[in-house]
Amino acid sequence: MGKQESSDLVSVDNKYTELAKYYDNFMTSGYYDYKDYATSLQEILGERRKILDMGVGTGLLTEQMLLLENYHITGIDFSPAMVAQAEVRLKDTSVRLVCTDIEDYEIRETFEAVISTGGVLSISYREKEKQYRLYSYCSNKDAQMRLLKKLYDILDKDGILCISIQGEHTNYEMPIKDGIVYTQTTNFGEQSLQKTYKFSENGKILSQQQVQLLFFDEREYLSLFATAGFSLVGQERTKKFCIFRKNELKKG
Repeated sequence: MGKQESSDLVSVDNKYTELAKYYDNFMTSGYYDYKDYATSLQEILGERRKILDMGVGTGLLTEQMLLLENYHITGIDFSPAMVAQAEVRLKDTSVRLVCTDIEDYEIRETFEAVISTGGVLSISYREKEKQYRLYSYCSNKDAQMRLLKKLYDILDKDGILCISIQGEHTNYEMPIKDGIVYTQTTNFGEQSLQKTYKFSENGKILSQQQVQLLFFDEREYLSLFATAGFSLVGQERTKKFCIFRKNELKKG
């Protein structure tokens, strides 16, 4: 995601420059099982091969997806630090990496599927409310609607949007690799979440990063998707992704 002054999307401090230093360490310490996510996507995508990955990060998921199928993937990420790592990881593949904000990206092609795995969009189950919630890097409802309409436009007929389902955003601390401790703190507002990531070693802070997310409760985000022209397909078998399909009818 990108620049607050030139778009309606919330900026993230240093474009994840600080987080990128320890991203792979954290993500491969049990936070994500990218092999399982890739296997789930293989089942969901079926014969679809042309994929847009919003928030490709350092390419961990893409790497696993390419071990399963000959996907034609375009990966977008707003963070130069993340994309630089992805370029190294995926240097021997045909993946096209673009360092830009999804809202700023001038897309002149269509895709069979768009995926977001803990990146631009994610979904979390709220146990207390017994419902799902959409989290987004968009700064307001209008920006969210513009993003959804853009995704509608770049999807082929019967194209699908796959959004990962995560656990609740909570405060916690966990040891990761190389003797580093990861700490996460959350601060919920009326319709936003401020999340702080911290990496430390022997009590000394090595790096910290703060991000702000907008959220929509289940009824509201389903209404937004419907207005943008999407219908809810549901969750796939492993409940790792929520799937929306592009309707043929004109969007609102």
